[in-house]
Amino acid sequence: MDSTKTESVSSLGAYEGLVQYGALGIVVIALGYAAWYMFKRNLEEKDRMQKRIEELERALLEKNK
Repeated sequence: MDSTKTESVSSLGAYEGLVQYGALGIVVIALGYAAWYMFKRNLEEKDRMQKRIEELERALLEKNK
């Protein structure tokens, strides 16, 4: 076995097991990243919408005074 390959795999930490599966491991990493990105984007959108709702509520209350 090539010692260079062993050293590069062992330096990957938590991803070591996935890399040993080859293409399947890379696909799992990519899907995990995509899921994280979509979740993060969804949270940011939710925060933007909540701020907009609060602004509109304040404007409506000021208008009705």
